[in-house]
Amino acid sequence: MDKVWITSLAIAAALAAAAEVRAAEATDPAAAVFEARVYRDASGGQLAYQLMKPADYDSGKKYPLVVFLHGSGERGTDNAAQLKNGVKEFVGSAEARAKYPCFALVPQCPPDDSWSPPAYPESGPTGASRRLLDVIQALQKEFSIDGQRLYIGGLSMGGFGTWDLISRYPEYFAAAFPICGGGPQPRAALVKDIPVWVFQGGADPTVLPKLAQEMVAAIQKAGGKPKYTEYPGVGHNSWTNAFKEPELLPWLFAQKRSDPGSLKAAALPPAVAPAGWPAKVPSQGTWSGTVAATAQKVPRLLVQETQFRLKPSDTAGADAKALLEKVAAGQLKGACQVTGTAVYVEKRLWILVDSMKPMETAK
Repeated sequence: MDKVWITSLAIAAALAAAAEVRAAEATDPAAAVFEARVYRDASGGQLAYQLMKPADYDSGKKYPLVVFLHGSGERGTDNAAQLKNGVKEFVGSAEARAKYPCFALVPQCPPDDSWSPPAYPESGPTGASRRLLDVIQALQKEFSIDGQRLYIGGLSMGGFGTWDLISRYPEYFAAAFPICGGGPQPRAALVKDIPVWVFQGGADPTVLPKLAQEMVAAIQKAGGKPKYTEYPGVGHNSWTNAFKEPELLPWLFAQKRSDPGSLKAAALPPAVAPAGWPAKVPSQGTWSGTVAATAQKVPRLLVQETQFRLKPSDTAGADAKALLEKVAAGQLKGACQVTGTAVYVEKRLWILVDSMKPMETAK
């Protein structure tokens, strides 16, 4: 009887959960059109993503693909948070799906990664972005996706990621729409021929308007003609206004490459050290110093008079990640050895940690 009773409870719970999903989909029809998936690469790394297919998918037709990159607040592992902030309604509403049948790919960046690497020195695409490109190529093999109509956009961290990817692979995407995200100005000439529509809040305290303005100006100077829309008085959430732009979807789906596109990486201009970068700091190496946590619970390492913030690299092992978590929690203080890559971003020095040892165990 006990087994029967437990089974009955499990069935009841499953039915209740299904009812909740149906209720959520009834109040938010756009949510029902996305399918949760997970990509795993040969190294064991993974990227969760949500995929929307055309309403009446016909493998005999070619469809565009819209890639959207979320902001830093939606990083995680739930494979759901990335659909916040209006993107699912933007491409997943009944009206949009009927008028612009397409695939939509909304990946979720892991908590310890980003869509673009630190600004200095140049360190190649991030793990999340590399896996995103793998997913795009895999979807092109699985479904009938038009390689001449691959579109990418994103907000905040995703806006920076959009700029990074189109400048690394300028022959791949047909158009881009970065929202409240600055771009790498030295690469402006690489994206001058890509149709880009930039959106920015005029009162954004998080991503200052000048970052978008200066990138647009750099592209114009290189001979490009980017579209730029700034919303006076609007703060960081300029995506709310951008998604309501009546011409955004018509403009986006009107863009088409003259060829299927190529993932050939561009030759990037050399990264320039920003003002304030200590002259004697090597970009890679091993540092010994005193470890502690900042007020924001970010691990830091004081080497003589230079203070670094610490975060794990793409290749950091479980031991290094565990030690960094202990530092952030205030459970580990004192002399440590850290091996990794020094970068300068967010007006601060960082070390992307490969390995880490307290000095008493470092030999």
